[in-house]
Amino acid sequence: MIRKIQNSVFLVLLLIFGMGCSQDDTGEIGTEPIPVLQKKQFIVDKIYDYNDELLAEYFYNSNNQLIKRTVYSPVAYPGIKVADNELTYTDGKITNISFVDYTHPEFNHDIKVFYDSEGKISADETIQFGRKISRRDYLYFPNGQLRSFVSEGQMENFFFNYKNTQNALEVRVLHLDDDSVVINAMDKYIENFRNFVYDDKSKPDFGIGNIFQFEPMPLYGEEAQLEKNISKNNLIEFVNGTQWKHTYNEQNLPETIDVKWKDVEFSTPMVFKIKYKEVIK
Repeated sequence: MIRKIQNSVFLVLLLIFGMGCSQDDTGEIGTEPIPVLQKKQFIVDKIYDYNDELLAEYFYNSNNQLIKRTVYSPVAYPGIKVADNELTYTDGKITNISFVDYTHPEFNHDIKVFYDSEGKISADETIQFGRKISRRDYLYFPNGQLRSFVSEGQMENFFFNYKNTQNALEVRVLHLDDDSVVINAMDKYIENFRNFVYDDKSKPDFGIGNIFQFEPMPLYGEEAQLEKNISKNNLIEFVNGTQWKHTYNEQNLPETIDVKWKDVEFSTPMVFKIKYKEVIK
C-alpha cells in the first residue's frame, strides 16, 4: 500500500515538472519561457469641443513620449490649424519646446529646459527670434517637490505649499503695492495667497513626464498652469475663482472638462472632450 502511494506521488511530481520543461531539437531539456505581462497605458489622442469639433491632436514617439501637438480653433479659424508645439528630447528628457502660432507669428518662441544631476528641472529659458527674453530657476524641498522659483533679476517670490499631499494646495506670492513682481529684498511687498482644490483621480497622460512649462490642453489659457502641472491629481477649483468640472471614463481618467470662469459667461459651453488611445507601457 505504501509503495502504491509513493509511486502515485512520484507520477504526480513527474507530471508537474514535465509540464514546465520541453525538449529542443538537440534532445536537451529546457524551461518553457514565462509570458511577460505587459502593462496597459492610456495616452491622450485627440481633444474635441462641446460640438465634437477637433481642437487638438497629439503625436508620440515609440516610448509614448509626446513629440508634437497640433491645435485647431474651429470657431475662429475653421478648417485650418492655428498652432503647433514640437518637443525635443535629449537622453529621454525634454530639453526644448517650440511654440508656433500661425495666426500670430510674432508670439513664436522656444523654451529650453535644463536639469540638475538628479534629473530635476533646474531652470528654463524663453528664447524668441534667437534672443533670450527670460529665465527662471527652480528650488526644491528635500522630498523632490517644487518649493519655489526665481525669475532672472528678481528675488524668490512664488512659494508652493503641498500640506503633506502631492498637490500644490496653496501658493504664496510676494508682490508690490502696484501688483508688479518683487525686484529685490529691499522693496516693500505684500503677500497674496492662492488656494486650490483637486480631485483624487489621475490626470490625463500627455507623455510629457514632469514638465510644467507647457500647457498640454488646447486653448486652455495659462491660469494656474504651474500649480496644475506640478500636482498629481486634477485641479478642480481655484478657490474664489475658476472651476474645472470633470467627468470620468471607466479608467477613472477625465473624459470631459467643463471650464467655469468666475463672473464670465460664454456664448457656447467651454467643454473639452478627451479621447484616449491604449498603448503598451
